[in-house]
Amino acid sequence: TIITSFEEVEGKPMYNAIMSSIITALKPTDIQLSDESESGEGHFSLTVVADAFDGLSPEKRQQLISLLLMDVMSEVDALEIDAKTPSEF
Repeated sequence: TIITSFEEVEGKPMYNAIMSSIITALKPTDIQLSDESESGEGHFSLTVVADAFDGLSPEKRQQLISLLLMDVMSEVDALEIDAKTPSEF
């Protein structure tokens, strides 16, 4: 099942921007975003499963996600990315 929406979290604009960008562009079948910041926002762990990663190396998958998140990356201190195809998940 393709994920097409998420429930926005009040007071977490970076979380909401990351989720919105990834869901809109990649149409994932699974997505998990954890805010691991001590305070505020800035440290995230992202697991995303999408057909769009098929045939791409792990480096290319991370580059794709970084490009999609270009608008918010300047405000993100750390983003751990685990990008998989459905068959790898």
